[in-house]
Amino acid sequence: MAAPHVAAALALLRQEFPDESVSQLESRLTAGAPITVDVRTGTKLPRLELVHQAAVNSNSTGPAGSSSSTDGTPTPDTAPSSPASGTFILKTVRPTADIEWALDNNCGNLKCDLKPIGEDTFKLDVTPKPSVAPQDKAKITTIDASTVKSLLKDIPSIAVFDNRLSSPFNK
Repeated sequence: MAAPHVAAALALLRQEFPDESVSQLESRLTAGAPITVDVRTGTKLPRLELVHQAAVNSNSTGPAGSSSSTDGTPTPDTAPSSPASGTFILKTVRPTADIEWALDNNCGNLKCDLKPIGEDTFKLDVTPKPSVAPQDKAKITTIDASTVKSLLKDIPSIAVFDNRLSSPFNK
């Protein structure tokens, strides 16, 4: 369990369940994971699917569990949900001006910050615009690669990669 993503997942579980032992956290992390076999050695290990585990563990109760009042408003132990956002890597041979044109025409209520980061490679941060009304921000639940592809539908031959571990631009 030494891979960086596993260590990060264990740290997040530790934050969510601070009173559990390492063995209990490991069990939580591997519960329901499909078993994979290393064909070279025959070793059988669970394949960690962290997105799935986040969903499984968010339904569990624990010391830092969420709760809501009867009217649905968050109680003091829950944080209000933040609007959807995403960071993406774009690969294309198209000129920057073409990508900027497509984003200007299609982003609508989304703020799309494009930055070249290498030859034919761009970083794109997508968030709801600050001027969007709160009730409209609440309707923007997911910004994923398919959302970005729809924003760039006018650009042929563009590859979009989700890069959520990256941090947004600092201006």
